[in-house]
Amino acid sequence: MKTQDLQNRLLKVIGPIDSEQPPLVQLDKIKKEETDEILKHYFSVLYKEAEIMCPDIDKLNELAEAEHDVLCRLIQIYLNDETKPFFKRYLIVVYLFPEYVMDMKLLLSILNYYNIFNKKL
Repeated sequence: MKTQDLQNRLLKVIGPIDSEQPPLVQLDKIKKEETDEILKHYFSVLYKEAEIMCPDIDKLNELAEAEHDVLCRLIQIYLNDETKPFFKRYLIVVYLFPEYVMDMKLLLSILNYYNIFNKKL
């Protein structure tokens, strides 16, 4: 799936994104507001990587592990009022930084399983 296609599909779920703010500023705000430890760790690792914008194998490995934790968490939870913020914040970050999604196949499988593109969060 092309990045633009994924972003267009995500916008149908997460609603409009403030394009006036740079992605890093939005990520920083999301990171600071996050209470879920798994998401907070993922956002922190992603922020460090996105901030320097230079691939480092160790950091990419750490990012892949953090993303794996998030995706496993999504597999274990259901779409109810309590989990919607988790899905939405993660999907907003996927929209802002699609090039950092390491396991697109697993992400799309989860989204398709929950039929998430037909739901508003």
